[in-house]
Amino acid sequence: MKITLLAIGKTDKDFVKKGFEEYTKRLSKYVNFEFQVLPDVKNSKNMNEDLQKNKEGDLLKEKFKNAHVILLDENGKTYSSVGFAKFIDKQIMIGI
Repeated sequence: MKITLLAIGKTDKDFVKKGFEEYTKRLSKYVNFEFQVLPDVKNSKNMNEDLQKNKEGDLLKEKFKNAHVILLDENGKTYSSVGFAKFIDKQIMIGI
């Protein structure tokens, strides 16, 4: 099983970059893991919010072909670190 964390747009915040690097290093010891940053949507300043979301969705859909997708969302189910690890372990066991 390979886990890929996708994000749209680069960040200029050094602490965010270091955090991604640290967790990529940690997770890679236990599972085939990678972090990818997709480019920002071009000309997004000239788009309304719905159009920008649709364009970002198109970028993500290209990456989802033949993949099992788990969306991380602030309004979704909340896990502790241990709980999320158990969730991922269960997904591995059922063969996603």
